Parts: sequence; structure tokens; C-alpha cells
Amino acid sequence: MRDFIKNNIKLVIGIIIGLVISGVGVYALTVTAGEISYDNTQSGIQANNVKDAIDKLYEKAENSGGSSGRCPKGFTEQVINDGIYCKPDSSNYSCPVGYTQTIVNGLLYCQDNTKKCHRAETLHTEICNKSGTVGYSIGDTIKYGSLGTVGSEPSPGDAFDCDVNGDGIYNSLTERFYYVSDYFDTSSMTFDTDYATLIYYSNTSSGSPSTSNGVWYCSSQTSKNGPTTAKAQLPTTSKWKNVTLKTTTRNILGGDNPSSLTTTYKSGFSYSGYAARLLTVQELVSACGTTIANSLVRCNWLFEQTNYSTSSFSISGSWLETVYNNNSYIWYVRTSDANAYRQLSYASSSSGNGVRPVIEVPKSQISY
Repeated sequence: MRDFIKNNIKLVIGIIIGLVISGVGVYALTVTAGEISYDNTQSGIQANNVKDAIDKLYEKAENSGGSSGRCPKGFTEQVINDGIYCKPDSSNYSCPVGYTQTIVNGLLYCQDNTKKCHRAETLHTEICNKSGTVGYSIGDTIKYGSLGTVGSEPSPGDAFDCDVNGDGIYNSLTERFYYVSDYFDTSSMTFDTDYATLIYYSNTSSGSPSTSNGVWYCSSQTSKNGPTTAKAQLPTTSKWKNVTLKTTTRNILGGDNPSSLTTTYKSGFSYSGYAARLLTVQELVSACGTTIANSLVRCNWLFEQTNYSTSSFSISGSWLETVYNNNSYIWYVRTSDANAYRQLSYASSSSGNGVRPVIEVPKSQISY
């Protein structure tokens, strides 16, 4: 970007003038530099004349080391096999604080080791081959999530690639997550704005992606004990060693009103040994709304790799952590077998549903 501005300064000036003139109509015959203003709210760049606009664009380009600004000044971003590396612009350099020197294909790079997640650059897709999937016909391409706005706080459904296994690779296929909401603390029953809740793109079996492994929430009809059976399908801290839960002990809440779930059914349920947990109804409602019937229309990213898109996947939904208002029923999300509606519902704890991991990441460790 900065080289483009340096080498094509006249072209950039022409573009800015052209944009301004096009905005005021074809009647403008003479426009002086002092009469032109530039205001790009998204980038934060403002100027009252062409020279200032160019200077500020140049300054922003100088301070950004790559197309997405994920490398510091003096470095150029390179994506190699889904890994994000910062190539030094000169041979006389040292890696900034928070970066580790690494060698890839015989070349030296600096790699940011403070960020667990980066915004995705492409979206996951599936081909719809199931009649009745709401909003799609057979043969249509279903896109999951959104790319969001670089530099802005994430919105529900924004796609992120997270290096959960700690290999330095942000694998866009197997390490895809979707931002849900701020972290919900089941003890204080409040949201923590310093932490993000992100949900995996697939249900899992023993911590690995699965489209067919439906399990019980718990091994008995007493759901008040928490997801004792379901948690065994979550990734362990040895499998996803680069992420940890904010706290491994949580209260299991419940109730029959998704907008007001304040009853504590189990205090101190332990996720010890696991790098992820189940999603709560509170986090789901924050992202997708409170109406039960067909409430998840805008949250199709919860149903990637389920029978929402194809009957060849046997899993129709995923358990939530939250208990319904009795001893044996649990909240979960599902696609209706009949019409592939997306719903927030509840089922017996002995029903076979999927387990979709949720990770908790400090927002300071997420590259927006």
C-alpha cells in the first residue's frame, strides 16, 4: 500500500479529486486543493485538502506492515500455509516485543505470539442438498458467518481462525470459530467485556470434528449434575494447548424462560482438563435473540456440519450447558428434521445431541 502511494501519487490525487467531484455533480468546473476535504470514518483519516489527505494516507500506510495491518512497521505480512508471518523489510532488525523469531522455508520471520485468533479471510461454505432448508434451494451455496469489519469489535457470527493447538498455524479449515458474545459468568450472572466467547465450526467426538456422534448430556436422568457425559467429547488441554478456560469451575444455571435463567442447579461443575466448554443460553440469546420458534435464523453458523445442509450428516444440533426447568431436560439448538428450521429448544438429557466446543479468549489476544 505504501509503495503504491509513493509510486502513484498523481493517480491517488486524481482518485480523491474524482471522488469529491463525483459527489458534488457535473457542474463543478474548478476545484482548488484547499476546497477539498476528505473524511473516511471507517479508517479514522480526516483532512481538509488534498495534500493533508495524501500525507495521512501515506502515514497510515507507513505504519501498517501488511494488507490487514497484522504486522508492525518495518515488516511485511506474509501468509504461509495459514500461518501469519512478518517479514523484515531490511536485514538489520530485531523482533518486536511479543514476537518470536522463526524460520520458514529457509527465511527468517517474526511471528506474533500474543494473538490467539485472527479474523478469517474466507468463509466456510457447504452445498445445500436438502429440500426445505429455509432460505436455500438444493444446489445453493450456504455461507457460514461473516468476515466482519477489520479493526472493529467483533459482531455475532464473525469468523475467526484461532491457533488452538499452538503450532503457530491459524488453520482456516480445522481451527475456524465464530464469535458469539462477551463471556458470561455463571457465578455473578454478568457478562465480562474483556473476554470473548467463540464457538467451534463443528461438533466434536473426543475433541475431533464429527458429523455423526450424538451423545447424552449426562449419564443419568438427573441433569442437575451438569454435562458429565457430554464434556468428555470436548478437546482436552493437551489437544488444544494454546487456549484455556477463564475458569474451569462453573455454576450450571437453568429455567424455562430463555431471557431469564437465574436458578443455580449445580454449583462448582468442573471442566478441569478441558480447553473448551458448552455454550450457555445467555450467550446464545445475546447473539441471536430470545424467541424460541425459529429464533436462530440469523445464526446459521451454529449449524455448520449438521443436517441443516445435508441429510448425510446425522447430527441435527448441539447441547447447551443450561438446564431446562426440571430434572431431566436440557436446552439445545437444533435444525428441525422437517424443514431445517433453526431453533432453540430442549430435550431429555438422554437424547443424542452433538457437543460443540466453546473457547474463552481475552480480547487483547484477538486480532480484529
